[in-house]
Amino acid sequence: MIKIRIFSAATIIMLVILTMTMIVSADEPPRSPWKTMTKSPDGSKCVISDPETNITTVYEIDDKTGNKLPLWSIVGWFRVTHISNDGEHLVIGYDGMNLLPFNYWSNEPMLYFIHKGELIKHVTLDQLIKDPSKMTKAVSHYAWGNYVGFDDKGHFVVETCEGKRVFDPKTGEHAKTK
Repeated sequence: MIKIRIFSAATIIMLVILTMTMIVSADEPPRSPWKTMTKSPDGSKCVISDPETNITTVYEIDDKTGNKLPLWSIVGWFRVTHISNDGEHLVIGYDGMNLLPFNYWSNEPMLYFIHKGELIKHVTLDQLIKDPSKMTKAVSHYAWGNYVGFDDKGHFVVETCEGKRVFDPKTGEHAKTK
């Protein structure tokens, strides 16, 4: 009985330390730009954003060889990118990912919907979150939510502090879900 209690106490202490480590690392500033690659949900396309060239390119991935065939590109490096299965729709997220500074702007762009290199629409923080008081306050930022990505119906999903938001990547508008 005593061994179980000691083990339980040790386990609890370890969990507390791990939780504190996660909280601290979650509140650190984003790291310096690096070459990012994100695959489409089905793995047939990918987007590579390169800070050295300042170019973001969408590729088709050859099933047999794994080689990448460029489809289209845009100027800029982006930390948060999601590409659709058809390779035509790119969603770019806020550079601070899931954290906003305390002095955030309510009209801060949080989502950019791109079709083959052309901006369709952008969605601002105040369009995404109606009640900012629901955001979680961290040490030096507010946590607003997370980018989930494309779902099996081709919609783009964001989980905010107010709940799930689903968008049609073709229009950048809220999608009608069933």
